[in-house]
Amino acid sequence: MSARYKKLFSLEHRLYASHAPVLIESGALLLEQESGTLLCQLCFRSIQDRPVKAIRAVVQMLDAQGLPLGKLVEHRYQELDLQREDICGRDIAIVLPSSEAASFTAKILQVSFADGEVWAEKAPWEPLPEQYTLEDHFVSAEEVYRYQRRFGEDCVFDPLETEELWFCTCGAVNANTEGRCHRCRRKRSALLGKGPELPPTEDAEEAEYRAQPFLPEKLPPRIRGFAIGAAALVLLGILALVLIPRLHGGSTKADTAEMPAVAAAAVTEDPADAALQAAYEEALALQAKAEADPDDYALYLSAAEAFEALGAYEDSADRAAQCREQLVLLNEAVLQEDYAAAQELLSQRRYSEAREAFLALGDYEDSAEQADEALYQKALGLYHFVEDNSVRGITASLSSNSKTESLVSIPRERLLKLGQTGLRELEELFGQDPVVFTAAEEESEMLPLPDALVSLLEPLGDYKDSKDLAAQLPELVDQSDAFFELCEAGELEEARDWLEAWDKPFEDKELWLERVDRCLAVDGTWYFLNGDPSLVPSIGGIHEKYYTIICKVSLSQEGAVLRILLDEKNETGPELFAELDNDCFRLEDGAIGYLVQLSPGGSLGVNKTENGNIIGGAAFGRSWG
Repeated sequence: MSARYKKLFSLEHRLYASHAPVLIESGALLLEQESGTLLCQLCFRSIQDRPVKAIRAVVQMLDAQGLPLGKLVEHRYQELDLQREDICGRDIAIVLPSSEAASFTAKILQVSFADGEVWAEKAPWEPLPEQYTLEDHFVSAEEVYRYQRRFGEDCVFDPLETEELWFCTCGAVNANTEGRCHRCRRKRSALLGKGPELPPTEDAEEAEYRAQPFLPEKLPPRIRGFAIGAAALVLLGILALVLIPRLHGGSTKADTAEMPAVAAAAVTEDPADAALQAAYEEALALQAKAEADPDDYALYLSAAEAFEALGAYEDSADRAAQCREQLVLLNEAVLQEDYAAAQELLSQRRYSEAREAFLALGDYEDSAEQADEALYQKALGLYHFVEDNSVRGITASLSSNSKTESLVSIPRERLLKLGQTGLRELEELFGQDPVVFTAAEEESEMLPLPDALVSLLEPLGDYKDSKDLAAQLPELVDQSDAFFELCEAGELEEARDWLEAWDKPFEDKELWLERVDRCLAVDGTWYFLNGDPSLVPSIGGIHEKYYTIICKVSLSQEGAVLRILLDEKNETGPELFAELDNDCFRLEDGAIGYLVQLSPGGSLGVNKTENGNIIGGAAFGRSWG
């Protein structure tokens, strides 16, 4: 790090939230020493296959006591093309508004994908356990050697498993639904099922290795380098004993006889041949070990590469071909295994996971078609629900990704209409895919359920009748808003005409026609018949007698509102409210109340009450009495 910056704090562990597509790999608090500005740097790593185009993160500054300091600081990382295992953020600094921050916490609020879908945070960001290197995990270098002999020389870390993730010995991060490491293709069960225990038996090569002295495990690098250098000097000394006499005219039989056995062998054997033979024997050992564990892809790959490096030496080419043939068989077996696993996911109605598993198989058998089938089954069930139920007001953001939850917002009145049975039916249609139901619309952009379903069907193209379903969905969209807008505006005649002319499904159509007729019976001009002509004006605080009143009624899904005007110009008359399917309009003003209701004979009665007792009244008719 440049002397210009001083590191004040670092995140101790990687951070992860349940189902998150990205890890917070690291984070640091830096002081820019020239200006005294505090900066925060975050580094993110993608852990799934979908390209990421944007990340929205926030930082909470903490003071020296670890208490929150100021507001959350938000930063958006835009125009990304983050593929799996890619990292970003290392070259971006977030300027913090307070110079008193001593540390911070961080989390990701949203991740936007290249396909337009958005993952939103639903769970807390928590530290992941540390993954130790093999050198830190094992006691001795001998155990590291034996572990790498078993699982491969590129093994670096002790495998680790959490609730949702597993970390391979090669360092790659995998989902627990992945049976093999996406990077090195080692089996999760082989690495984690048995744990990092070493094989109980050893072959001759391992026995020979165990007989050799080992350097202390924790030697400082400089001392370790010296020890290795000393060993090299010993080897050079032996070579000098062998080669110098030959450079000066060769050795006699007597000279050779007096040499140590190892030196004599070096004189009589070509070093290049010895190296080839040693490499050949090493390749043979790898092949033998692979044949002893015929499911180990990494061992066969190492053996094939070892033989290929030997070229035409002995039968290396044939043996390389044998190993490659076995790799083809293993690869086919892996594909069959993964295909069967994907089919099992589909049978369990884990639609998104099954789709991803089939897509990962590429053009193997009918995997592409099965990937479409997984999404189609989910979409078809939702289509029939929209077809059979009124979904007015229901909005959704439907996901086809196993790491992103679908969001469904159902207004309270619609939830009451659906009931527990309808809600369970809708929830069941998502199978095992993650879905969240809410009664309030989420912050993220959501579409009416039929429109969201069109978006879900679009990726299927011509698969089965997907295009036809998408084309038919607009006809199923509840277009009753026009009716309710007329009702709420008090244009009841027009609302009735609209509903009578509507020839598509309309929930409770006959009931709404009755409600409109009930309101129309009150709506309009009324003339005084008998009673107290000053009663209605007194409702609005006017102490005069009026013999004509005008009723204006509006209707909504919550109820009906009656506004009484004393003449055409009076637009601020008193308002009385009637619940749906209730003929009586009411206005309560403390102990005093007013009731307006049609009589069986068709007249309009207005009563004044005090503590529930009628203390005055007036009657009105459609014409003068």
